[in-house]
Amino acid sequence: MLKDPSTCTPATLVKTDGPYLEAVLEVGGTHVTVMDELVNVSPGDRFVAALSILEARPALAWDTGNFGPPPDKQTFLEQLRGTWDYSAGGQILRIQPTIIDVGPFKLDLGDELTDTRAVGSFATFGIARLGAAVVSREASE
Repeated sequence: MLKDPSTCTPATLVKTDGPYLEAVLEVGGTHVTVMDELVNVSPGDRFVAALSILEARPALAWDTGNFGPPPDKQTFLEQLRGTWDYSAGGQILRIQPTIIDVGPFKLDLGDELTDTRAVGSFATFGIARLGAAVVSREASE
């Protein structure tokens, strides 16, 4: 799941419904609903997490028209209807793997993009599901 260590971020598990079900993390002061891929973590535990997009909606592609600055060129992550859906906007930091900064954290989109013109661009996109995995039990305050 983790391809780039720059996407690791300190997190606290707020609650979980169990493995591969809904979990809520606090990341940078923001509550994020994710699919629980966490191992040996209980509510209240702090750890270093890797968050990833398990399903983008629509998939990012340089020629699909979802590139362009979010409002005021700000990064954002906004939960929409349901437990899994988000609207996101951010700056593409690199490709292969595609790393995008959405504000509270950076996301690893895997090999979603291959065109170097995307680096530095902004994109807005939907997220159908975020995943989270434990990278380390050590998390600084």
